[in-house]
Amino acid sequence: VKAIEQYLREISHQKTLILVSHSYGGAPAGVLAQRNSDLVDGLLLGSVLISPEDEPIFWFNHLINTPLIHWIFPQFITMSNDEKLKHAAMLKEIEHIWPKIECPVYILHGDKDWIAPPVNADYAVKKLKNNPSVHLAMIENQDHLIQLNGQGLIVQGIHWLLDNQQM
Repeated sequence: VKAIEQYLREISHQKTLILVSHSYGGAPAGVLAQRNSDLVDGLLLGSVLISPEDEPIFWFNHLINTPLIHWIFPQFITMSNDEKLKHAAMLKEIEHIWPKIECPVYILHGDKDWIAPPVNADYAVKKLKNNPSVHLAMIENQDHLIQLNGQGLIVQGIHWLLDNQQM
């Protein structure tokens, strides 16, 4: 996050800065927006996993973590699985940042997302209740891959953020 913050400081005077996040990227983007409110002009949360109470853990996640099975999988799978099993605790640690985000926030989520259940979007709306510029776009029949299946929706969200910048 610190390297990204450094980069944001270098380019922020040149452009309007909107952070676009997806899935696990929602939490770091939220931290960046909250810690750099003087630089970030908007935040798009796309199919994000940010609710510590609603992290989906599947039957195989704990199985992959057992010594008997762990060695079978390639390192990128075991690392991803370890991250998943720790994600809820990490989200709990940053729960305090969401009410402090000052920039406009566009929440884009599919109602058929089983990887990042839609309750994550509801959580975002609840945590951002003091922010006057929050918009939730819950898309019917859309799954987790909103960045592939709904590119026009992301552009629409960016336009909304540009139109709702706080001066």
